[in-house]
Amino acid sequence: MKRIAIIFCSVLSALLGATGVANANATEVGAAGVQAVVNCQHGTTYGTIVSAAYVKRWDGQVNLGAIQLCKDNSSNYWAFLIFYDPVPTGNWGNAYLNRYVNGEHVGFLGCDSAGGNDFVDRGQTRCWTPKVHAPSSQYTFLASGIQCEGTHPSCTFRQGVGLTARKR
Repeated sequence: MKRIAIIFCSVLSALLGATGVANANATEVGAAGVQAVVNCQHGTTYGTIVSAAYVKRWDGQVNLGAIQLCKDNSSNYWAFLIFYDPVPTGNWGNAYLNRYVNGEHVGFLGCDSAGGNDFVDRGQTRCWTPKVHAPSSQYTFLASGIQCEGTHPSCTFRQGVGLTARKR
């Protein structure tokens, strides 16, 4: 019996560890309860997750979605945001790609910047920022995602936020 308890605890620890913030892969649940993994989308193509985190509700008790720092094979980076449920009326969401050169913050781009697919409006679940080419290690990025109450771009109350690690 003791052996079974130890094995159960080991498996449970492994499973809980696999669902940590660093592994915030996005999963959408459709009306029929079917799950599909949607990660690092940009238009009709997909990239690789560099870093990811949950977008947590303001009280930290619920994961509203996931924010991902993404990369393609050509050293282009972008932020991808996906909510697990459609954004409710009176709310909106956005992902931001924060850019750093030699450790200095030089600006950010949102989904609503040219080359992105616009902010997440009510009833929608995802957005992506424009891609930024970064051919050398002097460039690093941090992705952030938010869900706000209000009319875009006004945020009267931040429902949720998530930040990835700063990486290349």
